[in-house]
Amino acid sequence: MNDTIKSIMKRSSIRKFKRDKIGETEINILMKAALAAPSAAKHNLGSLVL
Repeated sequence: MNDTIKSIMKRSSIRKFKRDKIGETEINILMKAALAAPSAAKHNLGSLVL
């Protein structure tokens, strides 16, 4: 099994969140990943709100 499938299979929903701050670098990486994610019918995401 490849790494992507492994990650999908062992994911879980988090119900408790930490109050730790997320750094700007991590936020930028997450934003780039969200913008690069596939979407239905190839519709492009117009904006991303934090």
